[in-house]
Amino acid sequence: MRHEPRRSPKCPACGRWLDERKLRNSEQTAYLCPRCQGCWFDGGDLESALSVASRGLAAPKDAPEGDRPCPRDGTLMRQFDYPQTLARIDMCPRCRGIWLDARELQEIRVVRSDLARRGKLERDAPPVGIKGWLIQFIDDSFDDLFGGG
Repeated sequence: MRHEPRRSPKCPACGRWLDERKLRNSEQTAYLCPRCQGCWFDGGDLESALSVASRGLAAPKDAPEGDRPCPRDGTLMRQFDYPQTLARIDMCPRCRGIWLDARELQEIRVVRSDLARRGKLERDAPPVGIKGWLIQFIDDSFDDLFGGG
């Protein structure tokens, strides 16, 4: 029985085969779509590749299911905003892989690097839902009252 080499995953946005790429200044691999320029990170790889990435990120339970299948296991990915950015990402709830559309990686890197420089970067994934909103409201209120940030 002949075994074929493992093929790269397919782009969840446009269906093309993704190109495997080593990331600059990192040993991590990402998969880039040659057509739409989106990129796929297997579960945990974005955290390893990007020093300002949110640690322990998981798709919130109330995150809506999108129409894009996970390139690894076919599960429909969940859509939500990456913490402290405007990047709307897709994440597989099963394997925790992350799909970033073109320029979302740059958005995450630039915004979170600036927040880190100013001492306002959340290192761990924040609580989500009502609890997350309440914690953020309390933090913002303390900053307003006591001159934080």
